[in-house]
Amino acid sequence: MFNKIKNIIKGSSTSPEIIYKDFTIVPKPRKVDGTWLTVGIIKKTINNNIQEKEFIRTDNFSSKSDASDCAARKAKIIIDEMGDKIFEVDWL
Repeated sequence: MFNKIKNIIKGSSTSPEIIYKDFTIVPKPRKVDGTWLTVGIIKKTINNNIQEKEFIRTDNFSSKSDASDCAARKAKIIIDEMGDKIFEVDWL
């Protein structure tokens, strides 16, 4: 009960998934040294297999929501530039 109330006050610990051009974007900001690092996962089902790729950027924010918003924007740029090639090459 206490954890449920705490989560309501603090907000959800999981970022919502965003659907963009048949891809699923999952912002996953990480707290590092007191700031939030821009991290996310891009997923897509190809030939009945879920492909996923994590990306990490050097953008740091004081709030988790700002880092999540940035991760969503960065993921859309990556998708626009690379499309399905995201899963074909090691671009990190």
